[in-house]
Amino acid sequence: AGDVAKAFAGLGVAATGAVGGLSSEFGSYSGVLSGFTAGVLSGSNANKVVFTANTPNTNVGDLAVGAQARIASTATAPSVSKTDGIDRITETSTVQFTSLLAGESVTVGGLTFTAAKNLVASDVAKAFASLSAGATGPNTVGGLSSEFGSYSGAFSGVTASAVSAGSNQIVFTSTTPYSNVSDLSVGALARTPSTASTPVGTTLDGRAGENFHIHQAQGHFYFSDIDLNDVQTVSAAPLVTGQPYLGTFIPTMVDNTTGDGSGKITWQFNLTDADTDFLQAGETRTQTYAVTINNQKGGTVTQNVTITITGTNDAPVINGSLVTTPPPPQVVGDITDGLPTSAYTAIISGHPGNEQPYHAFDNSTSTKYYGLSTSGALFIDAGSAKVVSTLGLTTANDDHNRDPSRLVFSGSNDGTSYSAIHTADLTPPSNRFTNYADVTFTNTTAYRYYKLEFPLAENGNGNIQLSEIRLIGSAGLIQNVVVGTVTEIADGAPGENLNTLSASGSIAISDVDLLDVQTVTYIPAETNYLGTFTTSISNNTTSDGTGQIVWNFSVPDASVDYLGAGQTKVQIYAVTVNDGKGGTLTQDITVTITGTNDTPTITTVAGVTDVTGAVTEDTASTLSDTGTITFNDVDLTDTHTVSVAKISGTVGGTLTLGNINESATTSAGNVPWTYTVANSATQSITPGQTVSEVFTVTLSDGKGGTVIQNITVAVTSINDAPVINAVSTSSEVILLSNDNEKIVLSGSDVIHTYLKPGNYTFDAIRDFSAKVLVVGGGGGG
Repeated sequence: AGDVAKAFAGLGVAATGAVGGLSSEFGSYSGVLSGFTAGVLSGSNANKVVFTANTPNTNVGDLAVGAQARIASTATAPSVSKTDGIDRITETSTVQFTSLLAGESVTVGGLTFTAAKNLVASDVAKAFASLSAGATGPNTVGGLSSEFGSYSGAFSGVTASAVSAGSNQIVFTSTTPYSNVSDLSVGALARTPSTASTPVGTTLDGRAGENFHIHQAQGHFYFSDIDLNDVQTVSAAPLVTGQPYLGTFIPTMVDNTTGDGSGKITWQFNLTDADTDFLQAGETRTQTYAVTINNQKGGTVTQNVTITITGTNDAPVINGSLVTTPPPPQVVGDITDGLPTSAYTAIISGHPGNEQPYHAFDNSTSTKYYGLSTSGALFIDAGSAKVVSTLGLTTANDDHNRDPSRLVFSGSNDGTSYSAIHTADLTPPSNRFTNYADVTFTNTTAYRYYKLEFPLAENGNGNIQLSEIRLIGSAGLIQNVVVGTVTEIADGAPGENLNTLSASGSIAISDVDLLDVQTVTYIPAETNYLGTFTTSISNNTTSDGTGQIVWNFSVPDASVDYLGAGQTKVQIYAVTVNDGKGGTLTQDITVTITGTNDTPTITTVAGVTDVTGAVTEDTASTLSDTGTITFNDVDLTDTHTVSVAKISGTVGGTLTLGNINESATTSAGNVPWTYTVANSATQSITPGQTVSEVFTVTLSDGKGGTVIQNITVAVTSINDAPVINAVSTSSEVILLSNDNEKIVLSGSDVIHTYLKPGNYTFDAIRDFSAKVLVVGGGGGG
């Protein structure tokens, strides 16, 4: 057995029989040592050789696994020399290194280097460059300091060349001594070696292909059977029963031992990324499969293959409630459901321009061209109101002249009236089925309907073509809008200015990392908000992956009195869920406070308010008085009108109103009034008597709220002396007394009328002449 071991000891990858460990004196070789290098013997009589697999995994893409050293060339033909009866075989092999992430390691010749931080391939090569046999770490001419990583183990019979600047390749040379070959004999075939486990990682959260990507790991191992007529079968089963295994493990017999006694098994492990979402960041799941080879004659041998699956953090997901659905948009031209009826499907393989396709319409690698025969617009129904701040576009066919070079982006919530959001000039990419640079802009308004207008006809025929469009929200995804509303208590209704208005709601969250415990915080968009907003986690996603955020808003009714009927105040709170492992997601909650109408009220302001008036007869030819009505209206945006109507009084006075004095920043206002009456209109009032005239003034806020104020004016009469106010001839006298008695005398010298005591005035209002005027007292005086 020891001699047989010598036949393989120290061989490099792809070694053939022509350059084997033993000369033709002892045996012959066929085939090629594929994918392995062989270790040296531990002693002169040892019969064990350690084989190390050097076949790299298929493209690891964005898997969270460490890079492995890769053999870039076959081993050079060994040179044999004899010294003191001992053969020495010198073999060289070139290793091409790949990059390492922090914590990952690579082993060459028994020496393991573990990276302390992310290193590019050329830095990993420096970790081994110029090291000599038996080295356990860096020396004065090679290796890396502890800043870059750490070492364990030692080189076993290997020396390393220097590395040129920027290179990732090193030539390793081994000098392996063998004992005297003259007395060796042929032994049995080598038995099945073991194989190393292959790690598999999940796609990082949010990366292209997450939950769509298929992770793969492959490997192989060799086996032997000295019965050269045997035909083997292979099967695999989970080593641990009762535990659900992820993915699929498939072993394949690619070469049985018939005829030559050696065979080969390959295996492949496939895992859908979505099936690993439940794993926490850094959490691993180990699955070991027992691969059994059966010679169909009762002989079996089992090889264990271990798969390690490593999780990454998955950010929590918010499932917001949707706003009310508005009517559908008015679609124009030949565009239907976001695509023209003439669109055709093109299947693309891989990712255009090394990028993940925008799965805009069919969520697969199939995409549709759409075109416009001239400048025009494309309408997109987002399904609910969403805030969009970035646009993505993908080119379509091979004609650059059809790529749009300008767009106008607009939003709408009724599908008819659109508001412009952004206008941009576009630079088409050079390749087909590749993405324009994302168009970013500032937008904080949520719209359900979006319109992309391409205002320029791009070639001689006016054709425009694109492949796909995506809408991206301000937080990296299109978010749903969560809405709460409160309405001011109606004027005069129970609880007005006493009760507290409130709104509340909940947001469903999900997190596939079942051990996560979430926290929630919020930030108001502005500082002048009314009321109180709170939020909390009512149920986190631990164990079942689903949870809930609850939020509450409250504001005293009196605090919103200033809002007019239908006037709104919108308050937006950014609620952020944090899973404690770097995964966050923010959801806006919009609270709309709506005002109702408050009726104006009449007030009394000392030194200002005056709603009563008084005039006295004979103080002026026109008697007048003034005053002021004062009022309040808490709805600051209201503007008011006034009207007046007389409700009592026959004197004939009038009340006129001046301009209303009010401000949109204060609730108080006033209206001046003026009462006037002709003095002559008061002469008929009984002397010493006071009569009143009453006017009703109505104040209206224009929104259904009115209030009235009565203005009362007192008119006072005084006693008048008799007045002779009309004389035409000496034979006719008209005498007026102070008690409104009118006496007409004609052709008589005696007045048969008794006058009340008092003073009388003779007022010659026309030309008058008289020889004698006698006013006598009672009894003929």
